Amino acid sequence: TPYGRRLGERLAARVRLGGLLDRTALRNGVHRRARSLATLAQVTAAVAALMIITSLTTTVNDFNAAELEPWRWQTTTSLLGPGLDIDADVADGTAGTAGTEATIETVGMIEDWDVDVFGLSPDTEMIDRRVDAGSWFRGGDEAVVASGFAARTGLGIGDVVDVELAAGVGSYEIVGLHPYRSRALFVDTDRLAADLGSPGMVNRLMTTGAAPPVALEGPTRTVVLAGDADEQAARDSIVVIFGAIGLVVVSVAALAVASGLAVGIFERRHEYATLRAMGGRRRHVFRVVMGELLPLAVAGLAIGLVAGYGGAAWIMNSFEVSNAVEIGFTYATGVIPVVTVVVVAGSALLALAMTRRVTRRPVAVTLRGSS
Repeated sequence: TPYGRRLGERLAARVRLGGLLDRTALRNGVHRRARSLATLAQVTAAVAALMIITSLTTTVNDFNAAELEPWRWQTTTSLLGPGLDIDADVADGTAGTAGTEATIETVGMIEDWDVDVFGLSPDTEMIDRRVDAGSWFRGGDEAVVASGFAARTGLGIGDVVDVELAAGVGSYEIVGLHPYRSRALFVDTDRLAADLGSPGMVNRLMTTGAAPPVALEGPTRTVVLAGDADEQAARDSIVVIFGAIGLVVVSVAALAVASGLAVGIFERRHEYATLRAMGGRRRHVFRVVMGELLPLAVAGLAIGLVAGYGGAAWIMNSFEVSNAVEIGFTYATGVIPVVTVVVVAGSALLALAMTRRVTRRPVAVTLRGSS
């Protein structure tokens, strides 16, 4: 349609800009509104997806670090095999050394949720005993539950919780809420061993020293808190997967923007040829193309950053609700400068490539083709 029939076009014509080239760029963007909106949507989607992916990565990494942060042990040693297989006498002798404690780590079920159940001493030094509410357990049937899990399942201080263990059901009174991020329950070691049908037995020896205890007979497995190779490999794989997804999303969006811009420039090739015939140079054509693309890229960047924050926060919240854990959310603000540079520099390079393509053909040939 001829320019000026729509209200938006007539309003855009009244905008005071620096010169003819800027007015031409504005006119092109407003007149071809469908193509402009498509470009805006593509940039927005690419930026939002990239921010969501990077925010998921930083959130997962921060969650893993926060999950380990309360623990104070350096190594934990267990015999290779299921059940409580460390004899009480051995446990007592080994745990008698400074910085070593006999503990239990097992899995139970509270309602329909799998929960990590830890048997620790009431005066344990293997974990930070500071709680969000209530107090640390003093033994017996008292227990401390993770705050996030309690909040999402309706548990509170004073409630009696039934835990389905391997040997039956154990009942514990909640006396405190701990800032531990995963689904977890902390109880007295002796009480947990009895509920598991093996009084006086344990399956873990935790130590705050750099070397694990050596009194255990048989094949053992020792895990170092700060250097578990399996945990690090799992984290690295998550980063690689998220990075690959982000690369695919950005590549597809960049190809879509380039395709749309190429079609738009081809449709206006006679206009650019006329500009060159009037004395315009390649840099003037580039200014028109860049003047049309850059505002769309900047607007898409701004909208994408906001949409990325909202999308990533919504995803993390849905994970927390569906898994009854406190994951937390870390927006990847550190990549915003990088994303901004990529969008602006990518727009400039794309506009330059399209300009070189449209100005490579002789002016006379292009204008003769218009008839």
